[in-house]
Amino acid sequence: IPPVLWQLRDLIHLDLGENHLTGTLSSQVGSLTALKYLGVQTNRLEGQVPTQLGLLRRLEDLSLEENRFTGTLPTQLGALTLLDRLAVYTTRVSSSIPTQIGNLANLTRLYLMENALTGVIPTEFGRLKRVERLFIFENQLSGTLPTELGQMTSLERIHAYVNNLSGTLPSQIALATDLTRIHIRVNWFTGTLPTQLGRLPKLRYFALQLNKFSGTIPTQLGLCAP
Repeated sequence: IPPVLWQLRDLIHLDLGENHLTGTLSSQVGSLTALKYLGVQTNRLEGQVPTQLGLLRRLEDLSLEENRFTGTLPTQLGALTLLDRLAVYTTRVSSSIPTQIGNLANLTRLYLMENALTGVIPTEFGRLKRVERLFIFENQLSGTLPTELGQMTSLERIHAYVNNLSGTLPSQIALATDLTRIHIRVNWFTGTLPTQLGRLPKLRYFALQLNKFSGTIPTQLGLCAP
């Protein structure tokens, strides 16, 4: 990506996606402070995700997916409070998920799947009241599903399959009554399924195979029928 591009300070939309771009995403990207959309998806970009992205305070959509980024997810992404969509998936990023993501009050779609993310799912996700899709599958996340996920009152889909998650499925997840899909297969969940799942009237897809659940399937799940 040529340095001259970072001099276009009035740009509001920059889409470089689906090419064969190589090299790094320069820290100078932080000079494009008028941007509302930045897309570099589906290229061959390497190196760190620049912390200077946090300077793009007008950004509404950030698409970094399908590249070869490594290192950490910058905590500075939490400063992008106008973001509607954040997509950093199918990369080689290997850090924990920054708790600052919980500051993105306008976010509706969070796509962090198919990376090498470690650590726990931040409890701060409970502040993401507008998120409809939470896709964190195929990482190396551990710990439990936080009870705070029940505070994500707009949540429709949670895909957390193929991780190292454990513990019980929290009954508080039933507070997210717009849920249509819960996909948590190939983890280490244990215990019984909460009867409160019957309070999810829109649930249509529930995948939990290859875990360690025990006990009986609650009859209350029948209340999810249309």
